[in-house]
Amino acid sequence: MRVLFFTDLVSHFGFEPLGVMYLSAALRQASHETRLVMNPGDMAHVRRQLADFQPQVLAFSITTGVHHRFIALNRAIKKEYSALSIFGGPHATFFPEIIEDESIDCVCRGEGERALVELGEWKARYGL
Repeated sequence: MRVLFFTDLVSHFGFEPLGVMYLSAALRQASHETRLVMNPGDMAHVRRQLADFQPQVLAFSITTGVHHRFIALNRAIKKEYSALSIFGGPHATFFPEIIEDESIDCVCRGEGERALVELGEWKARYGL
């Protein structure tokens, strides 16, 4: 499974996105591929990443305050590209009702290392 992560430095207060790095490490250890788009403001750059990497999952790590921007980005991507979108991070954990947005396929509450690896296993087994 190929997972393209989206996050920004604002969400991590200028520090490395450790949560995304842990998720990526768990996925890679289970033989999945990952990439990160940091501070996705340029839709042309996002389109190039999508075309080059061909992800099957779009994973958004979001905090409250920037969540609207990432939901809008997901909507724009889903108009042009077909992939499963999953939202995680503090905002999704405390406000799981974002799943009600028609463009969001999954919400991961709390720690996601095991959940994402299991998702990869399900996608491989059942072609989801």
